[in-house]
Amino acid sequence: MHSAIRRRIPRPGALGAGLLATVCALAALAPAAVAGAGRPGAARTRPAAPTAPGGTTQVQTAITGTGDHRVTIPVGASAMTATMYGKAAGATQGGSVAGSTAVAANSPAQAGATLVVRIADTGTTLFSATAPLPWLFAPAAGGIGPYADPIVFPGAQTSASGGVGDGHALLSFTVPAAQVGELPPTVDFGTAPVGRKATRNLPITTTGDVPFMIASATVEGPFAIDPAGTTCATGPDTNVPGGSACSFAVVFTPTKRGAGTGKLTLTGNLPGGSRTVTLSGLGSGKPGAPGGLAATAGQGQAVLSWMPPADTGDSPITGYLIRRSTNGDPGSTPPLATLGADVLTHTDQGLENGTTYSYTVVATNAVGESDPSAPVDAVPSAALVLPAAALPPAVVGQPYTAKLAVQGGTAPYHWVADDPLPPGLALDPDSGVITGTPTAPGETGFGITVSDNAPTRHEAKARYGITVAAPAAPPGGPAQAALAPGRTGGDGGSDGTVWLWAILGLAGLIGVVVALRRLRARRA
Repeated sequence: MHSAIRRRIPRPGALGAGLLATVCALAALAPAAVAGAGRPGAARTRPAAPTAPGGTTQVQTAITGTGDHRVTIPVGASAMTATMYGKAAGATQGGSVAGSTAVAANSPAQAGATLVVRIADTGTTLFSATAPLPWLFAPAAGGIGPYADPIVFPGAQTSASGGVGDGHALLSFTVPAAQVGELPPTVDFGTAPVGRKATRNLPITTTGDVPFMIASATVEGPFAIDPAGTTCATGPDTNVPGGSACSFAVVFTPTKRGAGTGKLTLTGNLPGGSRTVTLSGLGSGKPGAPGGLAATAGQGQAVLSWMPPADTGDSPITGYLIRRSTNGDPGSTPPLATLGADVLTHTDQGLENGTTYSYTVVATNAVGESDPSAPVDAVPSAALVLPAAALPPAVVGQPYTAKLAVQGGTAPYHWVADDPLPPGLALDPDSGVITGTPTAPGETGFGITVSDNAPTRHEAKARYGITVAAPAAPPGGPAQAALAPGRTGGDGGSDGTVWLWAILGLAGLIGVVVALRRLRARRA
C-alpha cells in the first residue's frame, strides 16, 4: 500500500532525506501497530485529556472546495474520525475511505497537531503538517484506489466508488463536553424598517473548567452575524475558556414587510453537538396616509380632526405632523405642529378672519413619514350672531317693513322663519327683510335662523315679536259715528245730524233754566 501511494507522488531529490526519515519512523511504529491489530482501541493508549464532568461529545468539521485546508486537532480531544471522498469522474463515482484513531502523543493525530486536507481532481488526501509522515488518507482517481495508513487508522474502511460529486471531507473529534449556560430559545428583534439593520447581542457563558470550542456559528433567514460586534471566535483553533463569556452580534435586515424568521446554530463541544436559537423579527414600511381630515372654522381659529391610517406599515404610529399654507399647497411647508400618536385633533389659533387656510396631516412611524392626507380648507370668521332687537309695531291695513340685523360669519346669509309670522307678513330668505301688510291685530312671537356661506356653515338663532294694532278711530269720535243717519245734508253733514244737535241744544237750555230757578229758591 505504501508503495502504491509513493508511485503517485513525485519525489524531487531534495526530499529524499526527509522521505527516508519518514520510512524509518513508520518502521519503528509498525511493530506496535501490527501487534495491536485486531484489538479495538489498540492505538488509543494515551488520551490527551481526562473525561470532563459533563461527558464527551463530537465536534465535526466539514471541508469542501479545491485546495489545502488546515484543521487543528482540539486540545482535549481523545479520538478522531476522518472520512475522505474523492471527486466523481463523470458517471464513475470517486473513491472514499473512513477510519478512526485515538488522539495520542505518539501519533500524527495528537492534540494541537495541524492536519491538512487537500482536495484536488486527482483525489482528496489527509496528511499531517507537523510530522514528516506520508499521506494518511488518499482516495484517488486514475486507477489508484482509496488508501488509509493502517498504522494510524487501523481497521479503516475503503471503497473504490463511495464518493459522489466533488471531493470533500468530514473530520470528527471526540472532546470533553463544555458546560455552557442556557441560551434563550428565541430572540425577537422587534420591528425594523425594510433595508435597515437591527442588532441583538447573544451572550455565551461557560460555567465549568472545560473550554467551549465553537466549531461553527451559522444563521438562516434575513439574519447575519456581525464580525465587528462579535467577541466569540469560531473554529477548532479557538475556544471560550472555562468560566468566561463572549457574545455574538446577530443582525436582522428585513428585505420586505412582514414577519421574518430564521435560526442561529452553534456547533462545538456541546452536549449533543449543537444548540439552536430561533430568530424572529418584523419588517416594516412607512404608514398610509391618515383619513377623514376635516376642518371647522371659527373666529380666528380652525379645529382639525382626522382618523389614524388604515395601514400602519407593520410598525406602530409614532405621531402626526400638521402642515398649513395659504397658497393651496400645504405639503411643501414645514410642519405647523408635531403631535403624539394618540392625538387626533388640533386647534390652530391666531388666524386672520376671512383668509383661506389649507391643511394636511401626515402620520409617522419608525420608517418615516406617510403620504399627506387629502387637503382641506378653512376660512376663519367672526362668530355668527343675531343681536337682540325689538321690531317696530305694525297696524292692520298699513304696509310694514323691518330688516333683521346679523353680525359675524361669512356673507351672503340665508334666513329662515322657524315659526309663522303675523298674518300678511313674510321673511325674504336672502335679505332678512320682513315685509307685507298685516291683516289682523295681535302680538305674535316667532323664531329666526340665519346661516352663513363659510366652507363649514355656521348658524345663529333668535326669537322676535311683532305687535299688530287695530286701525285708529275716525274724526268726531265714536258717538257721532253711532248716531249719524244715512243721508247727507247740504252743509256736508246728514239731516239726522242737524236735528240731533238741535234737540240736544234745546234740552240743554231747559236744563239751565230749571237749575237757575232751584238756585234762587234756596237763597230765599
